[in-house]
Amino acid sequence: MKKTCYTGMLLLLIVILVACSGAENGSRDEQVISGEGYPVEELVPELQEVQETDDLNDESEKGNQSEQSLPDEEALPADKLSTGTPVVEKIFYSPFTGEPVEDFYIRKALMVIVENSPQARPQSGLDEASIIYEFLVEGGITRFLALYWDKIPEKIGPVRSARPYFIETAREYDALLLHAGASPEGFAMLAEGQLAHLDQIYNGQYYWRSSDRRAPHNLYTGSKRIERYLDQLIGQEYSARFDFQLVSFIKPDDKRADFIKIPYWGGTTVFYRYNKEENLYYRYYGFMETPHFLDNNKQLTAKNIIIQYTETRLLDEVGRLEIELEGSGKALMFKDGIVIEGFWKKDGDSFTQFYNQQGEKLTFNPGQTWIHIVPSSIEVLYQDTSAIIEAEEDTEDYIGEENLEENMGEEDLEEGIPEQEGDPGQADGPEVDRPAGQEDEPAVPVTTYTEESIDSSLPGNEDIVNGNNDYEEDIILDLLNSVFPYIEDVGKGA
Repeated sequence: MKKTCYTGMLLLLIVILVACSGAENGSRDEQVISGEGYPVEELVPELQEVQETDDLNDESEKGNQSEQSLPDEEALPADKLSTGTPVVEKIFYSPFTGEPVEDFYIRKALMVIVENSPQARPQSGLDEASIIYEFLVEGGITRFLALYWDKIPEKIGPVRSARPYFIETAREYDALLLHAGASPEGFAMLAEGQLAHLDQIYNGQYYWRSSDRRAPHNLYTGSKRIERYLDQLIGQEYSARFDFQLVSFIKPDDKRADFIKIPYWGGTTVFYRYNKEENLYYRYYGFMETPHFLDNNKQLTAKNIIIQYTETRLLDEVGRLEIELEGSGKALMFKDGIVIEGFWKKDGDSFTQFYNQQGEKLTFNPGQTWIHIVPSSIEVLYQDTSAIIEAEEDTEDYIGEENLEENMGEEDLEEGIPEQEGDPGQADGPEVDRPAGQEDEPAVPVTTYTEESIDSSLPGNEDIVNGNNDYEEDIILDLLNSVFPYIEDVGKGA
């Protein structure tokens, strides 16, 4: 009996020990069931963090291996890295032309005095100037003052001497003036030290003389001679010279003018003809069949043309002039095939400003601007030749070459028109005194036209401008070269 009780108690004790051991193992090795029904060992949090760190390290190592596998690829600079926002490069504009330039420049403008006598043509570098002034000098010829800023041509010239009004205009731009000598009054102004300048007489290293022309019509300068000097000067930042317009608007009441004639004193005559397709004015001198070409066979053109009327007086017996550039006066502006009447005004050292008759500042097309300084006593002629062409086509009144004899008459053909000697539109002789009787208020010169010049504008002649025998071209040349100069009340400027 006792033996049976001991055996039962021993079995009960064994059962209790086995049960306690199973509960302890279950709490220590707990299992969970995955979503797919497979048992998954639940990780201890510390071990999970260690594994995540190892995974990140593995990914970084893979990234490093991929970067090392592309040794030719250079790292992009910080400003070029893609940020999801498009990079917009800043565009810089010239303060003198309103056109885009390659870089932001802080440099002094360069102004060069360029000769315009017959011996100086064709000139060099004028097509790359930002602004060109045309002034009268003694002898009834003109001279240019060309401004360069963002780009300087390799060859500019021929370079000639300065006059007080050239120096005064260069001061307006605080520019570096390049010239070869000056008049006595010009030397006195330069001696005041208010303008940086390089006179060829004392600074010959910035110039050279070509061998294909005779002195003094063979003096030149250019980028290789002058840019290093410009870079050594203190930089200068300019505000916009003009108010430039992005889009041109032509109003119905705008006065159209596609032909311009500027009769300077002494017989120098300049013409412009507007090209609608290019929105450019093409320059001629003497006659319309004489385009003003440069030495690169490029004809001079302009986007904007200003006529600035000034009080002009004879200064001495040599024929030098005094031109009043301060104050105000009448002005004309030609752009987009129209003419705008207005006035100019200048106070002190400020830029000369141009206004319409309502007192609003004129806006300019981006591009090269020509400013013609003319005596107030002359009349600049202009008109819309397209209207004349339409009228001629309607009436079929055009005088052709084949019936020229019938219309002119035998006596007219025999006598012809008095021939003009010398260069067309150019006063004869060197820069000397003006003819007697012109000291005070000289009469407006009348350019004479030869029989040959009139014939050259008729159909069939190979000397027509650009060799074009188009009907419309013939009408324009015939009208401008023969009819227009004798009509006193058509197309006159205000």
